[in-house]
Amino acid sequence: MAPDLSKNLQALYELEAQSDVKLLTNDARLLHIIKSDPGRSIKYYLSKSGLSYRGFYNVFNKLLSEQMVVIVNSENDHRSKCVY
Repeated sequence: MAPDLSKNLQALYELEAQSDVKLLTNDARLLHIIKSDPGRSIKYYLSKSGLSYRGFYNVFNKLLSEQMVVIVNSENDHRSKCVY
């Protein structure tokens, strides 16, 4: 992700956290969560996002298809996958 885009996304995310106004789409919100804390499990991002199971996977699959995130097998646990 481009540094300026990342900085702007961070600013919007922080502003949104301080108010009841939603400034970001679910796509942008999930992308920010993943890019600000990469290498975690899908389940971690599901719980962190606050989205429903179905809503999360709709957005997550969209980000995958656009190649904005990638899934990698965990080095520590072959059953787990990490998202970057």
